[in-house]
Amino acid sequence: MYEREAVVEAIRRLLDAAFAGRGGTVFVIAPAGLGKTSVLQAVAAKAQGRFDVRVGGGDAVEAALPYGLIGQVLGGEDELAVPGAGTADLPAANRFYATLRRIRRAAADRPVLLALDNLHWADPDSLTLLQLLCRRASTLPLAIVATARTWPDPALRAAEQLAAYGLADIQRLAPLTDQAARDVLRDHFGDIGGEAAARAVAECDGNPLLLELARPGPHAAGARPADEPRAEATRRLLLARFSAADPVAQRYVRAASVLGTRFRLSVAATTADLPAEQAPGTVEALFRADLLRGDAPGWARFRHGLIRQAIYDDLSPPTRTYLHERAMRTLLATGAPAGEAAEHAVAAHLFGDAQAIETLTAAGRAALHQGAVQTAHRYLDAAVRLAGDSATAGLQIDLAKALLDTGAGKTAAAALLDRVLTRPGLPATARLAAQLMLGQAAFYDGAVQQAGGLFDTVAAEAGPGHPEMALKALLDHTLQSWARLGPRAALPVAVRARRLAADAGPYQRACAEAAWALCAWLSGDPAGLSVAERAASGPAPIRPAADAVPLGMDPATVPAYIAPLGMDPAAVPADIAVWAERFGLAERLLAGALKMAEDGAEPFLLFHATLSRSDMLCRLGRLGEALVMAEHACDVGELLPVGLPLARAAKGLALLEAGHRAEAAACQDPVVGPEWYLAAGYQLRLRGTLAYRQGQVDAACAVFAELEQRAGQWGVADPSHIPYAADAIAAYLAGGRRSDAARVVDWLASCPLPSRWPAATAAAGRAALAAHDGDLDTAEAALAQSADLLCDVPMPLAQCRTLTAYGAVLSRRGQRDRARQLLSDALARAQSCGADWHAQQALIELRRAGGRARHIPAGQLSPQEKAVARLARAGRTNQQISRELYLSVNTVETHLAHAYRKLGIRRRGELTGHDLD
Repeated sequence: MYEREAVVEAIRRLLDAAFAGRGGTVFVIAPAGLGKTSVLQAVAAKAQGRFDVRVGGGDAVEAALPYGLIGQVLGGEDELAVPGAGTADLPAANRFYATLRRIRRAAADRPVLLALDNLHWADPDSLTLLQLLCRRASTLPLAIVATARTWPDPALRAAEQLAAYGLADIQRLAPLTDQAARDVLRDHFGDIGGEAAARAVAECDGNPLLLELARPGPHAAGARPADEPRAEATRRLLLARFSAADPVAQRYVRAASVLGTRFRLSVAATTADLPAEQAPGTVEALFRADLLRGDAPGWARFRHGLIRQAIYDDLSPPTRTYLHERAMRTLLATGAPAGEAAEHAVAAHLFGDAQAIETLTAAGRAALHQGAVQTAHRYLDAAVRLAGDSATAGLQIDLAKALLDTGAGKTAAAALLDRVLTRPGLPATARLAAQLMLGQAAFYDGAVQQAGGLFDTVAAEAGPGHPEMALKALLDHTLQSWARLGPRAALPVAVRARRLAADAGPYQRACAEAAWALCAWLSGDPAGLSVAERAASGPAPIRPAADAVPLGMDPATVPAYIAPLGMDPAAVPADIAVWAERFGLAERLLAGALKMAEDGAEPFLLFHATLSRSDMLCRLGRLGEALVMAEHACDVGELLPVGLPLARAAKGLALLEAGHRAEAAACQDPVVGPEWYLAAGYQLRLRGTLAYRQGQVDAACAVFAELEQRAGQWGVADPSHIPYAADAIAAYLAGGRRSDAARVVDWLASCPLPSRWPAATAAAGRAALAAHDGDLDTAEAALAQSADLLCDVPMPLAQCRTLTAYGAVLSRRGQRDRARQLLSDALARAQSCGADWHAQQALIELRRAGGRARHIPAGQLSPQEKAVARLARAGRTNQQISRELYLSVNTVETHLAHAYRKLGIRRRGELTGHDLD
C-alpha cells in the first residue's frame, strides 16, 4: 500500500487496545478506488491468529436485504435466529439484543475484529445495529474497522455522529501524490515511458484503481482530450476494457451490473438472454480481460465495485428497467428468496404487476418477521405504491405496523389505518386489527383518550367471537392507562381484562393477573401481593407458540401474545414483593425472570428485571451490585422506547446513595416528560434528592412538591413505589415548610399496605416535626417506634437514617453515651454498604455527641465545617443553617470562619467551585 501509513497506524493502535479489552471503531472514509478495501484486507490478514476475524461487505443491490451485512459477520440468518421466535414478528429490540449478546459472548472467548467493507451499501437495520455495537465497543475486546464512501451518506453521518461523541475515529484516505502514483505505475507495469507515465498520473488524479486501468496496451483508454472534464475521464478509464469486449460479452456484463458487485453466473446469463452454449466462453473472456474475478462456486464478482457502477450508470433508463425486471423474474424462477428479488422489483417500477407486488409483500413481511423494520418499511411501502388502489387491507396494515415499529411514522401509520377502516366490505378481523393498531399509534403519540376509546371499541366489537383480540385490546388499554396516567386510571380496565381472561390460556391469564395485581397494589389494595405469592409457588408462565393462530383468524393480522413493557407476568410479582419487603421472594422471582430473559433474548423482560433488581439491591444496601444492575438496565434501555430515562434515574439514585453526587447529577434527563409516569417519577425523585443533598433546599422543595402532586394525580397509594418521602420531609423542614412536611407524614401514616417502611418513615417524620418544634420527648418516642418497626427489615440505609436521627435527638437531650452507641451503629451500617452520604451524616452527629472519629489532616475541613459550608454555598443564612443543623448561630459562624481560613477565602461567594462533598 502506498502512502497509507497513518491509517494503518491508527488501526494498529485500535487492535492493540481491543486485544487488551478496550475496543473501539475506526472508519476509513474515501471516494471509490482509493484503496479502502486493500487497507481492510491487510488489516484482516494481520489480525488472523490474534483475533476472531469476521468479514462482511455491502453491495448496492443487496443494500435493503434485512440484516444483510450483520448476517455476514455472524454467519447468516440462522445465526441471527432468536430462541422461541416461532413465526411471529420479532421486535427489532429483540433482534438487536440477541446480536449484541452474540458478539459479547464471542468476544469473551477471543478478541473479535469486525472488518466491514462498503458500509455505504449496508442495509439500514445493520447500520443501526452497528451503531449500537460501536457505542459498546470500549468495554469489550472488540475492534470494528469499516470502510465507506462519502455517498450514499447514511454511513458517513453515522460515523461522524459516533466520532463527535468520542466513540469512533475517522481516517480519510487522500489521493496519492504524483510520486506515489508513478511508483504504482512502475511497480505494476514496469517502465512505461516518461510521457505516458506523466499522462496517466495527470488523468488518474492519485486514484490507485484508475492508475491500474490506465496502462498503455490493447485496452488503453487513449489520450485524454485537453478540455475533457475529470469525471468523464474517470468514466472513460473505467469503461475502457468493457468497451473493448465483444457485443455478447458487453450484453452479459450489462446484465451482471444490475445484479450487484457479486452475482450468480447463471442468473446473469439468463438475465442477458444469453444462450446456454455461449455463456461459458463469454465468462472466460471477461475473466481474461480482468473485468471479473472468482468467488464462491457458481458466483463471480466485478474486479472493483467502481467498474460495476460505471457500467450500470452507462445503461439507458429503459435498458436498466428492463434488466431489473428480467433479474427479478429470473431470481424468482430459480427459487431465490423474495428479499433477493425485491430490490429489482423496486427498480423496475412495475406498477400493477402482480408478481412484483407479491414479491415485495413477501420480502416486507419476512423483514418484519426478522425484526428488520426499516427494510420492511421500504419493501411494503413499494408494494403499496405499485398496487395503488388495489392494495389489500392486510398489506396496508403490515405497512402501518412497519411505520409504527420504526418509531418515526406514527402520523403516517394513523393516516393509512384510517383509510383501511373506510374500505367497504373489510373483514372483521382486519377491521379489529386496524383499530387495535390505530389505538397503539394514538398511545405512542400521547392521545390517551383516543387510544383508550379505540381499545374499548375493539374489546366491545370482538366480543365472544374473538375473545383473544378483546383481551389483547384490554391489556393494551391497561398498559397505556398505567404508563400515561398511572394506576388509578388503569385499575378499572385491568379488572375488566382479568375478568375476560378467566377462560383464556395460562399465559394470557397470567398477563391479566399481573396487570391487575400491579394496579391494585399501587392503588392501595394488599390483595395484589397474593399474585406474587402464587407466582413463587409454581412454574413461570410460558408464552404460547407464536404460530398458534386461533381458528378463523388471519395470521397476518393476529396480534402476538407479548406482555406489555412493565407488565410481564415473570417480573411484576417480583416488583410487588420488593415493595412489600418480601425480599427473599423477590430475589427468587427476579432470578427466574433474568434467566428467562437471557435464555429467550427478551430485552423488554430483561430491562424490567434488571431495573427491579437494582431497586431491590439499593433497598438492601448492596449499592455496588445495584449500580451494576442499573448499568445493565441502561445498556438494554437504549433499545427500548422511554427505557433509558428510567434506567438512568435508577443509576443516579444508586450513585446518590453511594455519595457520588456529581456522577448522579449526570444521570438527570431533561427530556422525559410528564406523560410517562414511572420515568417522570424516578427522574423527579433523583432531581429532588440530589438538590437537597447538594444544599439546594428551595429547588428540592419545588421538585418534591411537583412529585407529590403528580403522585396524587397518578393515584399512587404505596409510598414504597417511588420512595422519596424521607428526603422530602427533610427538605421541607430545612426550607421552613413545616406544613408540607406534615402532609407527607400524614400520607405515609395512611398507607393501607402491610409494608413497614412507610410506617417507620412516618414515625421518623413525626420525630423530625417534633424536634423542629423543640419537643424532644415526642421526637425520642417516635424515633424509638421507627427503629422498632425497621428492626427486622433488611433495609440498612433506612435503619441508618433512623438511627442517625435518633442519636442526634438523644445527644441534644444530654444522653451522649447512648447517642454515641446508636450513631456508631449507624456509621458502621452506612460504611458497610458504601453509602458515603449516610456515613457522613452519622459521622457529623457522632462528633457532636463527642464520639471519636478518624483524624482529620491539617488544612482539611471537618465534617461539620463541610456541612455548614455546603449550606452557606447554597445561599442559606446563618440563622437557617443553625435551625437545620441544630447549632447555635455562634457555632455556625465559628465553623464558617474555620472553613474560610482552610480554603484560603474571605467570603461566602468564594465557596463556589470548592469541593465540599
